[in-house]
Amino acid sequence: MAIPPFSALHIGVNQVDPERYVEPPRALNGAENDARELAARTTAAGLNPMILTGDDAIRDNVLALLDVAARSHRPGALFVLTFSGHGAQDEDRFSQRQGDELDGLDEVWCLADDFLLDDELYAKLTQFAAGVRILIIADSCHSGDSFNALGGGFDGAVAMLAREYPRDAARRSLEARAGELKARAAAVAERASVRASVILMAACTSEGLAFEDGAHGVFTAAFCGLWDGGVALGHRAFIDALAAACPSQTPVYQYIAPEDEAFAGQRPLTAAAPGH
Repeated sequence: MAIPPFSALHIGVNQVDPERYVEPPRALNGAENDARELAARTTAAGLNPMILTGDDAIRDNVLALLDVAARSHRPGALFVLTFSGHGAQDEDRFSQRQGDELDGLDEVWCLADDFLLDDELYAKLTQFAAGVRILIIADSCHSGDSFNALGGGFDGAVAMLAREYPRDAARRSLEARAGELKARAAAVAERASVRASVILMAACTSEGLAFEDGAHGVFTAAFCGLWDGGVALGHRAFIDALAAACPSQTPVYQYIAPEDEAFAGQRPLTAAAPGH
């Protein structure tokens, strides 16, 4: 089946397949809603979103669509990738070169059927051409190298829950498939350089937790509320402004590739290339 053109990919995973996770994390309430809300914003920004939730949010689909995106985006184009769900973290044991991770840890996204290793995501980013602008928005625990108020544009319950995959349970699930995961990391071990300009806007630090209320992630709600207000802030200033709306987590701005100051200075989700 032909895949329609898309310039944003939004992934939301409320619940994982328990047969693929030895000790699966608890179900979430707001991750799939996050994907839909962010898709509404990318649509408003003039992008063409694709949403993966439920049984569609599987590893093969994500990898295949990233391949398509890498082939179809030309210099100056913007590609937005968002993930809402559980994140997991463990000692760096899957990379071919131990110590390859800057923080000494492997960070993974928990897709509906499988883990997505940070090494695998990095390898996909290397396929994008120089001059492509990529914005990654990650609303999950351990997503970057509040209990009192939502702070965004939604109404929701005050009670907050962490999108936490307890480390011991995550470790056991990862170790149960260590051979397979090491083989997958080995397949992408020879790292090319990322040529595209890549900004990560993350809900929390690599050691931190991300929270959700009954309907949305705190970070996603804050992002959407601030963006809907039309503030003309570049990516780093935008993250700084989000911090006040996320008092129990620390949003993170990070460049994954050499910084493009013009891109960094743009308002998030700006479809037009700088200077156009």
